Amino acid sequence: MPPAPFRQFVLKVASRCDLACDHCYVYESADTSWRRRPRFAEAGVVRRTAERIAEHAAVHRIPAVAVVLHGGEPLLLGQDRMRGVLAVLRDTVEAAGCALDLRVHTNGIRLDAAFCDLFREYGVRVGVSLDGDRAANDLHRRFANGASSYDQAQQAVILLRDQYPDLFAGVL
Repeated sequence: MPPAPFRQFVLKVASRCDLACDHCYVYESADTSWRRRPRFAEAGVVRRTAERIAEHAAVHRIPAVAVVLHGGEPLLLGQDRMRGVLAVLRDTVEAAGCALDLRVHTNGIRLDAAFCDLFREYGVRVGVSLDGDRAANDLHRRFANGASSYDQAQQAVILLRDQYPDLFAGVL
């Protein structure tokens, strides 16, 4: 039996996070080698990744692939870098005749209308991480100073639900 081709790719575009969740296996573990790595995926890396995804889809005749932007926290890219990443992915993969399902998974802290407008422009669905109600979330998903992230994450969910339901990919 031939191997099954990949149809979904997770692309880590930011190697830092704005939270200090105690369950994080990257930023809260003994291995601190991430501190010596670039903060963001470089434009050339994103372009080459998009090219390789397009090649893979063409070789395997895959009509559509999904790319999930992840991190760290992908919104740390800021809007300009994010726009560049989205444009390269969309242009490169779709030029190869492959439909692209773009998604971003965020903790929601930085999500605002401007990001949502950008995501709508590029057809990006948005998922938000939340550890439950305030009590459950505040047990683990906090800022480095111990402050709660619940209100910001909840506001992101409300923004998506009420103003951008077409982008809302749910809560993890």
